[in-house]
Amino acid sequence: MPDPNDPQDLAEFQHAVRDTAYFLWEQAGRPEGRPDEFWFQALEIHLRSRAYSHWLREQKVDPEPRAEERSKEPYGAIEDGALDDDEAMRMAESIEEERDA
Repeated sequence: MPDPNDPQDLAEFQHAVRDTAYFLWEQAGRPEGRPDEFWFQALEIHLRSRAYSHWLREQKVDPEPRAEERSKEPYGAIEDGALDDDEAMRMAESIEEERDA
């Protein structure tokens, strides 16, 4: 009997692994006789992704920036012209100060 908590028993999970394995196999030039290599590589990719998602939920980390953070304007107004050295240094220092605050 399949364990409902085991991600490898979920049909959707196995379908995603199969699709990724096929993609990896195609990217490698469709070599003969190595299906397990691509299956296990795809399985590892998906298990790591699930583990990371689980870790994010445990940490209560929001992978998406908040709306107010996304709407911030970039540092300084850089138009068609390049920044001169003094402007670039001031901008870098202000970014570092904000980061360290």
